[in-house]
Amino acid sequence: MPQIIDASAMMQQAVTALQQGALVAMPTETVYGLAGNATDDAAVRLIYATKSRPAHNPLIVHIASIADAYDLAHIVAGSVAEKLMQKYWQPPADLNDGAMILGALTLVLTAKENSALSKLLITDEGTIALRLPHHPTALELIEKAGFPLAAPSANLSGQLTPTRAEHVMRHFADVPQPHYILTDPCPCHYGIESTIIDARGERLNILRQGSWQGEDFADIAQPEKNTPIIAPGMLSRHYAPNSRLRLNASNQQTDELMLGFGKIDGDLNLSPAGDLMEAAHHFYDYLFQLDQMNSPDYRKIIAVAKIPAHDMGIALNDRLARAIAR
Repeated sequence: MPQIIDASAMMQQAVTALQQGALVAMPTETVYGLAGNATDDAAVRLIYATKSRPAHNPLIVHIASIADAYDLAHIVAGSVAEKLMQKYWQPPADLNDGAMILGALTLVLTAKENSALSKLLITDEGTIALRLPHHPTALELIEKAGFPLAAPSANLSGQLTPTRAEHVMRHFADVPQPHYILTDPCPCHYGIESTIIDARGERLNILRQGSWQGEDFADIAQPEKNTPIIAPGMLSRHYAPNSRLRLNASNQQTDELMLGFGKIDGDLNLSPAGDLMEAAHHFYDYLFQLDQMNSPDYRKIIAVAKIPAHDMGIALNDRLARAIAR
């Protein structure tokens, strides 16, 4: 059974566990990640097995610096990929500052041959997905471990993404991994997974809508149909609670729980003020809570109020659409 520990008091225990091949659930500025040594085939296999994750669904590699990206991927000087890294991956002066959040951008790049990464992290297309998290605990864990961390969301495959330690425990309470679940006073600020962009060429393609809302966002194209799965979040069904969902609800039926937004209230309201950033922060946590209210038989439907499809609302609607896909 996993053990929940305080990151500030027991960081070295978590580092040692990673170095010995175990998994650690770590908070990031987006969601909790299930982290393992990205240079160790056995650790990568353990991530897939623990999550019951399909082998064709790639993992994101979390790094501690921009320099690490050059060691792992082909990055052309002056390319759009390099410009995005320099603009959005630069660490802020104070990682404990509430306005620190920049690292919610994952880039898909061409993997370097003969890097230290496990070959299990390189897709059939020869790509890897890299992210530089800007969360104090995640960065400290990577830096002290001494290797990059493969870290998909810390959930069972296809189910709700965790943004709190107790969410992670609900997924893995009856299995040996992760060995530790780290708690931290700094929460998963965004509450929605990173945005993933295919940055191999000068034409950028967005592969997963997410937390990153950079000013270059409007210039990024949607992927073409039948694009190979080269990043997480491209499967049609994902992010689902145990309860059934009804979307764009304007009222609550007698056999329903209600997730409100703005003026449409409910059992829980993502943001009474209609703030999409606040809604994203609460999104998975509130779905976890409503799912828990509905257990163990999940007879009630969770009705979800309409969320505007702009800015962070694009990512929220993407998650809801995948949660109801069959």
